[in-house]
Amino acid sequence: MGAERAKVAVEAALSESGVEMLVSTGLAGGCAPGLTAGSVLEASWVVDAETGERFPTYGTQGTEPAVVLATTDTVAGVQQKAELARRFGAAMVDMEAASVARLAQALGLRFRSIKGISDESDMEMSSLQAFAGELGTFRTGAFALHTALHPIEWRQALVLGRNSARALAGLETTLRGVLGEL
Repeated sequence: MGAERAKVAVEAALSESGVEMLVSTGLAGGCAPGLTAGSVLEASWVVDAETGERFPTYGTQGTEPAVVLATTDTVAGVQQKAELARRFGAAMVDMEAASVARLAQALGLRFRSIKGISDESDMEMSSLQAFAGELGTFRTGAFALHTALHPIEWRQALVLGRNSARALAGLETTLRGVLGEL
């Protein structure tokens, strides 16, 4: 997760010949009330929440309603999700799509962003920021130990795990369809 890991992934992809499009895919948090965990959405716009830069995505312009994905540099909590929805009309939030979009634009490549929703707008996620490691890795062991020692957090961890699994399954199905189109 995060901009630095996205850059590393793009560099690896560009080592292959014939790259024509970059796709930012993975999990995102829901900002829009009513957007359910497990849903899969394709963004029509990606906005860098820090700079306000907006990036169009390939093939979705003109579709209504526009689906906006906001990118932040931290795991978004309930208040930040609401603020992103208000400021940018964001349906979802992630930590890397704007970086991938910026790289695609600089390289003259098409760009798409397809995300599975792991957490709804009312699920507090900001505490997960404590487990972000170097270059955006997630320190799973530290998270597991912390959660094991704090039974009050067990339910939320189980819900997040279940929601993430549903989102990833839906994302896999969607991406197989996208790959079939190419």
